[in-house]
Amino acid sequence: MEDADVDAIVEVHQAGKESEGEGGVKARIVEHAEMKDNGWDLNISRYVKTSAGEGVDVPGALAQLAAAQASLREAEARLEERLKGAGYA
Repeated sequence: MEDADVDAIVEVHQAGKESEGEGGVKARIVEHAEMKDNGWDLNISRYVKTSAGEGVDVPGALAQLAAAQASLREAEARLEERLKGAGYA
């Protein structure tokens, strides 16, 4: 945890109420009864919700990957030609 995270937790505890943090992370006071109902599982994700991340443009990402792979193949072919020209392949 960063110092800022600890400070945010202390602030929520001292205020005794929920707080909206950076990036939409919400800190809140959790009662013992809720922890008991969760089998004393103290996993943070069970108690702190984060905002949904940015969506990923899968078709766009796949197109970028294909372009990068094609560029790599071209670079490898040029390298192979140069190595052959220099007598290494």
